[in-house]
Amino acid sequence: MTRFEDSGWVGNLARLVERLAFAADCRAKRVVVAFSHYERLFVRLGPSAFTYACDPAVALHVLRGALRASSWSDGLRALEASGRAAVRFTVFSAHGFVKGFQNPNIDPHIRGDKRFRRAGVDGRRGFNEFWRPFLTADPFLYAAFDLENAFMFSFAQIDASTSAGRSPSMRNSTRSS
Repeated sequence: MTRFEDSGWVGNLARLVERLAFAADCRAKRVVVAFSHYERLFVRLGPSAFTYACDPAVALHVLRGALRASSWSDGLRALEASGRAAVRFTVFSAHGFVKGFQNPNIDPHIRGDKRFRRAGVDGRRGFNEFWRPFLTADPFLYAAFDLENAFMFSFAQIDASTSAGRSPSMRNSTRSS
């Protein structure tokens, strides 16, 4: 995920968000901020990568970390507080994970961001055989139809503190004595 504080374009993003938030004629009902390249966080986990990525508590933790020190989201917070639009945050991955193997779909043996492909198979079929995108349509479904899933988080959810440092998915689990 991008470190916003190190990005040269974060000022432009902040101005865009402020214009949206404070525009008198803002017609947006829903705004979704989708963080891409989610699969990259799990490259060292091998076949366990997909299991961890599918845990909404992991995604929430990642989003909390990304938004903790960001000032560009202040305009979105104001937009939601005004009641004019709902704001959600989510993660997604266009490269996704490898079908059958569960690891991120980034081939470490090829330079650049190349997906895995079956050797000897040309064209799209060589790539699509292993490709499993992750939540790529969800940001659009929320923005267009208000369809939320377990990976859509509001400011209230992101701001909520977890009890005793436990993840939200474990909060209601039985504690052992």
